Amino acid sequence: MFHLFREELDAAFQEDRKLRWKLLAGVVVGLVLGIKLTAKFWFAPEEDQHGATPLVSACATGALAVLCVVLVLALSLKDIVKRRVCQQQPVSFLLRCYLAYGFLSLALWVVTAIGGTILATVCWASWFG
Repeated sequence: MFHLFREELDAAFQEDRKLRWKLLAGVVVGLVLGIKLTAKFWFAPEEDQHGATPLVSACATGALAVLCVVLVLALSLKDIVKRRVCQQQPVSFLLRCYLAYGFLSLALWVVTAIGGTILATVCWASWFG
């Protein structure tokens, strides 16, 4: 999958020397958010925990950290893609659609999110329903 975006990812890590620090900051922000959001369940009475075990809290915290890293990488890729499109350099069609067309890119993200949610719901219902 990442072979399609190889040039753009290479450009992101070569041109933006501080990207590693930004990714590390994304991890830290995700961990802090995850701990802050799940900490209220740690000290709650048993009947108010709603199934929030330490494993669930750890998974939620890890998922938020990964989500923050993906967001940092997507924002960095957006800058690279816009720069490459302006300079008439080759850019993957998929990255161009999702990151370089402003409002149309936002609409595509919304359609993807809605479609992904529907697909996940259908899969969940077929597996566990």
